[in-house]
Amino acid sequence: MDWLTDDDTLDDPDEIEEVNERMLDKILDRSAYVAVLFSKDKCSECEKVLQKLESIDHLAEEAGIDFVRVKDLRLAKEYNIVSFPALVLFRRRIPLFYEEGSLKDADKVLKWLIKHKDSHKDVIELVDRHMLQVLLDDVDHIVVFFYDEHDCQEETAKRRQKSKSNDDDGDDICELILHELENIDDDTDQHGIHFVSFSFDFELDPFILF
Repeated sequence: MDWLTDDDTLDDPDEIEEVNERMLDKILDRSAYVAVLFSKDKCSECEKVLQKLESIDHLAEEAGIDFVRVKDLRLAKEYNIVSFPALVLFRRRIPLFYEEGSLKDADKVLKWLIKHKDSHKDVIELVDRHMLQVLLDDVDHIVVFFYDEHDCQEETAKRRQKSKSNDDDGDDICELILHELENIDDDTDQHGIHFVSFSFDFELDPFILF
């Protein structure tokens, strides 16, 4: 994170830097992949995890992933984090939560970070209602593909009945649309436009209000 200003740079470059919300927002603006360790004060487990993860900080950086830590309960609550410590990988501001076991297994954490960084290319993330609201509040430019699973199934069934071509594999229509949109996902990212998808049931939730 060489681009951080002198005022933002902390004392020991070998440690996972603690940042505030403003600094984190700046990092998320400038870095495509950011690992954030959420912790809190008076948390012995948080300190143990931090010590373990600092052994892979430089390896994550070499893989193109910035690694920081945050002690901000309000910010953690925005992401529905209630248990600490918690690790989140932000991929172009879209959060992915670590749920693979103990965070003290640093090697496993590093493999998870690299795996999900590399697998992010040309993928439009599916988000839930809460996360979509967070993104709408936080991201300047965002495109959302809304789709109703029930409508997708009905339209797919109609297309299968009408199709007389052996070349039609009968794939779900919404999956086909998502696949086509993923072809331009990287291009929109380069222009600072974030692309996500949101699935809902129109019969149960006819008014999508945020």
